Amino acid sequence: MIRSEILEAVKHAIEAPWTHGAIMLSIVGFGVTAGLLHGYNQQMARAEHTRQFTRMSELFYNARQPLGALLQSGDHTQARELLKELGEEALEENGD
Repeated sequence: MIRSEILEAVKHAIEAPWTHGAIMLSIVGFGVTAGLLHGYNQQMARAEHTRQFTRMSELFYNARQPLGALLQSGDHTQARELLKELGEEALEENGD
């Protein structure tokens, strides 16, 4: 009996014109906001940029140790070649 009275009170509160309008407006607002954010993220190509920068970060991180070893051993020709390859890869990646 008490549950039905509480549910009836909630029903009447929700059916009030201003309350009902506010609820409907917020439901629509959340949907529109989600759609706009989704479109904005696609427009900015965030997923593609994340993949691209992660790949380049791994490439440079993996080249750091061999480059240090080449410089320590005094093999500047090989170090220069490694830096040239890294630079060409970076230019190719940013050329897109």
